[in-house]
Amino acid sequence: MSEQRIASLAELSGGNAIVFTYKQDGIRREGFALLANGKIVCYENLCRHLPVKLDSGSRHFLTKSGCHILCQSHGALYQLETGFCERGPCAGASLIALPYCVKQEIVYLLIEDQI
Repeated sequence: MSEQRIASLAELSGGNAIVFTYKQDGIRREGFALLANGKIVCYENLCRHLPVKLDSGSRHFLTKSGCHILCQSHGALYQLETGFCERGPCAGASLIALPYCVKQEIVYLLIEDQI
């Protein structure tokens, strides 16, 4: 496994979502990380209904209340801590969680090495 720096804990602490790019199976993808009730969550930035970015490029992922992740295109509501879609056209599906680790207050994406 390789590690790719996402952000420091301080960068995430202000309620900011950090958007980052990574490669998986040779394909460039986008992910985001944020703090949800004090816990780091890291997901692929892709709606489970149609393959569009959840934030539509706005960098805003949460509902006004901050209680759910919101797909800006379809209105789907995903649970913060699990990525499970509670309401919308993809109800019952889940966001793709991305593996991460924290070392010395830096969050890293864990990337499977490709041979």
